[in-house]
Amino acid sequence: MADFCWNIAVPLATKNLAAYGAEVIKIEAQTRYDTNRTTPPFKDGLAGIDLGGMFVRNNAGKMSVALNLSHPRAIEIAKQLVARADIV
Repeated sequence: MADFCWNIAVPLATKNLAAYGAEVIKIEAQTRYDTNRTTPPFKDGLAGIDLGGMFVRNNAGKMSVALNLSHPRAIEIAKQLVARADIV
């Protein structure tokens, strides 16, 4: 499954699919990432792009990749991930 989702509802749904064994790959742009990455609570009280508790909770069990989607090679990689996914 290729997961381009943000925030709460769909990331939780795809998290549940991952918990039941689906291979879920979260795809984010390097310059436009999931806003939950900056949502508290933060690990050890320190804010950071990889420390947002909401992001961790909503994306547990998923693989992820950040791509520079303004680069042609990154677009090709995203298309390859979508092509092999059962669900996008």
